[in-house]
Amino acid sequence: MSTEGIILFGDSVLFGTGATTRDNGCGRILRSLTKIPILIKARNNDSTKEGLARLESDVFKSDHYSHIILLFGNNDCRLVETNKALVELEDYKNNLCKMVHYIKNLSK
Repeated sequence: MSTEGIILFGDSVLFGTGATTRDNGCGRILRSLTKIPILIKARNNDSTKEGLARLESDVFKSDHYSHIILLFGNNDCRLVETNKALVELEDYKNNLCKMVHYIKNLSK
């Protein structure tokens, strides 16, 4: 990773869902506060499972940036049945660890 800039990789919080307008989402607000290039690679309703599946296309194949911010979890913990999360806690941890591992290897 070489170009100074930030990739925001995550779920609907970075995407802007839930804000009064998508322009008020945290990714866009961050973009408006700095001159550093910010690439928003966030998707509505994504969990770490979907994030892992698109990590290569959305991060590895993007322009090279100096930093990546990961933000997942809201959809992972969403209940699909009583006391059953969409992504179990252990799988959530493993998925995040895999993402961090891949990103660290990319930066070498």
